[in-house]
Order: sequence, then C-alpha cells, then structure tokens
Amino acid sequence: MKATELHKLAPLGAMVRFSNGKPQPPARHNKKLRAWKSLNDAGRLVKCHSRDASNEYDRDHITIQTENGDVVVVNRIFSADDTELDFTIEAMPTPGTILAHSDYDRDELEIRHVWNDVAAAREWEKRRRYKLNKCGLAYLIVGDDGALNPYTFAEEKETA
Repeated sequence: MKATELHKLAPLGAMVRFSNGKPQPPARHNKKLRAWKSLNDAGRLVKCHSRDASNEYDRDHITIQTENGDVVVVNRIFSADDTELDFTIEAMPTPGTILAHSDYDRDELEIRHVWNDVAAAREWEKRRRYKLNKCGLAYLIVGDDGALNPYTFAEEKETA
C-alpha cells in the first residue's frame, strides 16, 4: 500500500515495513547497501499528521520510528503524497499494549514508547529508574476493540 493508505488505515503503534521494491545489493557494496537499507526497513508507526487546510505548504505525513543499533532511535518522516515506497502492516498493536506519548502534545499524538503489556512497562521503569507517573508522559492502552483508551499506572507500594 502507499503512504496515503497507511496514513488512513494503520493505527498508532503498528509495526510497519517499507520498501522501494529493489533487491538487496551484495554486502561488499557498503555504500549501496547503506542506501538500500535507508529505503527498506521496518519500525513502529508513531505519528500520523493530517494536513492543515490553512497552510498551503503543509502535507499529510507519517512518522515511523526505527532502531539503528541498541541505542539510537531514528524517526523517519514520509510525506503521504509523494513517497514512492510501498508499506505493509506487519503487526497491529494487541489488546493490552501500552502506548506512551508526550503529555503536552494534545493536538497530535506522537508515540514515544510502546510496551506489549503493563509488566513490560514496569520492567522498563525499573531499568531506567523513572517513575512512569512522573516522567512527563501520558499513556494509552489498546482495548479489546482496538480503541486507544487513557491509562494511568497505579502507584506500587514499596516493600521493605
């Protein structure tokens, strides 16, 4: 499907693959392989921007978050109107999936983190030493019907 269809059909948090349809070059061609990988990758759909009718230069676009190694996260922005890439939805967010977004960004949702369930979010909290309720994020949980519902983490009591 094209980016315009993906913009309309895919929910936030979906795993998406994009491709230019060309075969992968041999590994010995470093520059060609790097260029090919930039147009053939996968990631999470984290934002769908709808065009502002009052701004003639504004366009619909989607943002896909890809991981480049263990540390670097790259947000790739694709214009829904003029990208020639093909997109496929590889996995939809399942019920119970937690989506974190910036609390201050109320007009357009941009996902910052995705966890498969509450336990995975709590594990992330322990590793990062953040308190999920106090790190400037708001949360949504994917319901059984696929709807995004507000979610609040209950405070856990410290055990001594």
